[in-house]
Amino acid sequence: MKHWLPLFLILFLPKVPFAQDAQSLDFRAIKLGLTGLEAVPEDYPFAQLYSLEAPRPDGPSVRDYLSHLKIQQALAHPRNRSFVLNKTLSDSLEVTDGRQLIQLINGFEYPVSPGIPSDNTLAISKGGILLLAFNSAIGGYDLNTGEMLYSTARYPLGFIGLPFNGPSDNFYDPKLLYDEVNDRFILVFLRGNLPNTSGIIVAFSNTNDPRDGWNAYLLPGNPLSNNRWTDFPTIAITKDELIFTANFIVPNEPWQTGFDGSMIWQMGLSEGYAGASDIDSRLWFDIRYNGKYIRNIHAVPSAERPDRDDLFLLSNRNFSLSNDTVFLVHLSGKRDDPNSTLEIKALIADKPYGVPPNAWQKDTDTTDPGSGFDTNDGRVLGAFFVNDHIQFASNTIITSNGRPGIYHGIIQDPYDSNPILTANYLSHPRLDLGYPNIVWTGTQRCEKQSIIGFNHTSPTDFPGFSAVFYSDLGEYSPITYIKKGDNYVNRHGGKYERWGDYFGLQRDPNNPSEVWASGYFGKIDLQNGVYSAKVLSPDTLHLSLMASSDGSNALCTGSVQALAFGGIEPYRYWFNGEESFSSTQSGFCLGDTVEVTTEDAIGCKMTKQLILGLDNAQIKNSLYPNPSDNQAAIRFTLAQGGELKAVLSNSDGKQLQIIKQDYRNAGTYELSFQTSFLSSGIYYVSIYLNDERISSEKLIRL
Repeated sequence: MKHWLPLFLILFLPKVPFAQDAQSLDFRAIKLGLTGLEAVPEDYPFAQLYSLEAPRPDGPSVRDYLSHLKIQQALAHPRNRSFVLNKTLSDSLEVTDGRQLIQLINGFEYPVSPGIPSDNTLAISKGGILLLAFNSAIGGYDLNTGEMLYSTARYPLGFIGLPFNGPSDNFYDPKLLYDEVNDRFILVFLRGNLPNTSGIIVAFSNTNDPRDGWNAYLLPGNPLSNNRWTDFPTIAITKDELIFTANFIVPNEPWQTGFDGSMIWQMGLSEGYAGASDIDSRLWFDIRYNGKYIRNIHAVPSAERPDRDDLFLLSNRNFSLSNDTVFLVHLSGKRDDPNSTLEIKALIADKPYGVPPNAWQKDTDTTDPGSGFDTNDGRVLGAFFVNDHIQFASNTIITSNGRPGIYHGIIQDPYDSNPILTANYLSHPRLDLGYPNIVWTGTQRCEKQSIIGFNHTSPTDFPGFSAVFYSDLGEYSPITYIKKGDNYVNRHGGKYERWGDYFGLQRDPNNPSEVWASGYFGKIDLQNGVYSAKVLSPDTLHLSLMASSDGSNALCTGSVQALAFGGIEPYRYWFNGEESFSSTQSGFCLGDTVEVTTEDAIGCKMTKQLILGLDNAQIKNSLYPNPSDNQAAIRFTLAQGGELKAVLSNSDGKQLQIIKQDYRNAGTYELSFQTSFLSSGIYYVSIYLNDERISSEKLIRL
């Protein structure tokens, strides 16, 4: 298995850089032969040697440099017990369904201990599959049955990467996501930390159940053949592509020269799901701002189902003691688009961030800034984009109390020429916080609410993980424990312990207000474990609108009443585009169409339409041809806008199919549908408006 380098089929086809300070090349990602556990050879050595320490980021001497920075921070900002958590809410989060990953060995249960660092990440499907990843394996649960996905608890990443050099390789840095549109999982991880072994493995689940195997592809970790290896991946999807980022690292170099730029890859989703023999891919590299590399670029996933071909990415000056610059990167166009561009804007925040000090636990030497939990640097670790803003989270120092805490940034209107960046700090008078992630919990695009998850520790609190809720009003809930630690952690035997490097967080696609989390916690045996739990947000009521009329006559004295509820008061009202000081407007005639709009205090809007003189429950309809052979159509008129649903039922009233479900404004419609799949007999087509059945017609199938 030593022939893998030639299989890259690298196509060095330089493109004209379409944005200043960036270049791109085309590649082919080659499919690996292994697709699932059933394909593992019978003689595979299931006894494996795991690396407890993943490759150090940015070169071997980065820790020495970071330790020097942390000493500077400790001297400049001594620790105290001040509290920094902006505008606290009375509501807190609810935690449920906690699960510790357990493996069975000779009939005994043992909690799983991941590698070092733990690199927690997760994804959950709408079918109830909770998939966890950690160094250097995946695991998880079928929430429908409560069973673990794999009988051995952990399914090694080496199984997926087996065709290329087998289990002796170092597989690490897993990242997971779930594609709700295609109902598939995506797993990206790295192999090797030398230019001649470095590779990127991208795996697409064959079905919506990862136990059915993966279509796995290999990309080069040294794609420019210039003595570099790949580190620190992040991933997101657009409408049709997978986007992932990473760093170029020079081997055996200090961090000042060891980092050699960041990269952005584009790959096709449909090809990966279909198991194509190879996938055309584009690599962006030499990404600079004002001639200098930007580093640790983080892909910003869409909080909703992605429906665009472009993507935002973020970077910052993560090794600075104090800095207020965040780089907003915009990738527009697909990998085969000759007009694709990569644009970079430098945004100035209203609050600075900086390298965080190490976190303390029970055995930390508090006189030594190099002791304790390693908080690494201030890079962006989690983000999302929705509607008109981006939210992100990173590690930082809280200068007012000298502790490691969370930097929560909000970029308003990222498509504008001058986006606005504001930020808040999350901290605690006793707990040290680190390695955050963030997800959106809204259901209306105007909402900004989110949950921020992170690790916590202190000399008196064993390592665990927690979360806060960020409301639509810009307020934060109190910190809620998700998992308390059972003991402190002592795995390295040195003065520091690895504490991250990632935090798994994803909302349930079936319920946006329910979020699954997987972080770091200390087990009773001084190891760290794998734990997941569901977090329920204290979600506010969503904005809704009811509109009605009191009837009208030929004198055009009819009135329309609007009633808004939910959302955030006060409400504003418009009637046919003109704002009103009242929720009631008069002067309408029989047959007039009236469009009523309301807006709440945070800018959420809702619109309804009425046709005066028609009962809101009245629908004029006709079903034809009836009897029907292979196709039928139904005509109807909606007196007001709302959620329309057309349902086909049998003669016993059992629902067979939802023919159509969508929001529709007031008006007249015709809906056609196939009947050829039906057996001969009697059926019913029912029309619902806002979940109220307002019509039902008999259909005879010949």
